[in-house]
Amino acid sequence: NKSFDSGADTDAPRAIAIDGNDNIYVAGFMAGSGTNTARRYGIVRKFSADGIEDINSWPKKFYPWSDVTALTIDSSKNVYVAGLSASGAFVAIFRQDGQAIASHVYRSGDWALPRSLLINKGYVHWGGYACCNPGVHPWIESVPLSQLDDFSLISLLP
Repeated sequence: NKSFDSGADTDAPRAIAIDGNDNIYVAGFMAGSGTNTARRYGIVRKFSADGIEDINSWPKKFYPWSDVTALTIDSSKNVYVAGLSASGAFVAIFRQDGQAIASHVYRSGDWALPRSLLINKGYVHWGGYACCNPGVHPWIESVPLSQLDDFSLISLLP
């Protein structure tokens, strides 16, 4: 059993994936330390099959105010995460060793919450729902992997 806990009452794992080496990736958000929920950040943590957390190359912490809501791994063991941040919905790609590869922001500045993520035939397919004008509505986007941006659009905490 592992904890996904920063000490705040609002921490939440949202997605789990396992790579070809049986490493376990857990994504979600943490609210910072104690009751400081203003420092909410999205996080991806990596554990070996034996349950040992990789604290050298992982975790990845996304900021400002963010939540990682979807997670998948491709056949090359690249880790794809999708979430919501103050900049909009995002997809970020990491190598298994934690090195950032690329990112993409959808609806920059809008409130859009990704709920699913799929990698297939050179595309990132992802979708969720957006709010609020004129109300909540679903969205789906397919982006060629070759057109993903550099990683400068996503803010990571050290």
